[in-house]
Amino acid sequence: MILFKAHAYKLIFITALGLALLSSVKLSAIARAPADEGISYIMPGVVNVFMGLGDRYLAANLLVIKSIISIGQGEIHFKDKAQLHLQAIYLNGYNEDNYYQASASLPWNGFVDEGQQILRQARKVRDFDPWPAFYEGFSEFYFYKNYTRAADLSLVAADRSAGNDRQLFKDLAAKWLTSSANYNLALTLVTELEQNTKSMATKQRLNGRKQRLKNLIMLEELVVEYNRLFTSWPINLSSLLEKGLLEEIPIDPWGWQYMLTENGSKVGVFKK
Repeated sequence: MILFKAHAYKLIFITALGLALLSSVKLSAIARAPADEGISYIMPGVVNVFMGLGDRYLAANLLVIKSIISIGQGEIHFKDKAQLHLQAIYLNGYNEDNYYQASASLPWNGFVDEGQQILRQARKVRDFDPWPAFYEGFSEFYFYKNYTRAADLSLVAADRSAGNDRQLFKDLAAKWLTSSANYNLALTLVTELEQNTKSMATKQRLNGRKQRLKNLIMLEELVVEYNRLFTSWPINLSSLLEKGLLEEIPIDPWGWQYMLTENGSKVGVFKK
């Protein structure tokens, strides 16, 4: 019996190695944008299970580790990260690091749908954990501006909580039903994610998000002050400079441009 198991593991290893080599050859033929490199060798799910010696939980852990240690900033990089996390969530929906890392990086880099898919699956599997529901609700609130759905998910988080946390999620649900997306709330979430994530690369990206949100908050406060002083909304951000309310328009961490929206009452960030 022991000999049979040894031969079985050898066969699994050889098969996995063969599939990995075949996948490497196939992937090497796929053209990538030279200025926007992704993560090398995103293996099909079945190959990752073989690499985990048939253990889907081990395979999921390896996928999450690969995502955590990956380094990159471009669109292709985060597209690949999304694929790693999506594979991992269906191999092991209980993996806490998987949904946490996904919520900390994917939505903030343009992959909101993928992040929501991961959080949705984690919420269904981890029915004892309030945080997947909360993060999913936050994305509905902040990125999709679907306030009713956001409130519903916050109430799901409340049902899975006790004490102060339970009341906090209920209060948040009420707030989300009666308010529009705001940068202060986003800053609170990003700060919490930055403090708890294990990945230094993710910390650096979230720190950039914090700086962007702080800039937006500061600019919106000055826009409100402009309206209070001159009983009208500024035409553009240069109006703040002209009136001496601002010495210079802050530089966005990713080189985007801050601009007025909604008749000059709000500030957004736009790619140049």
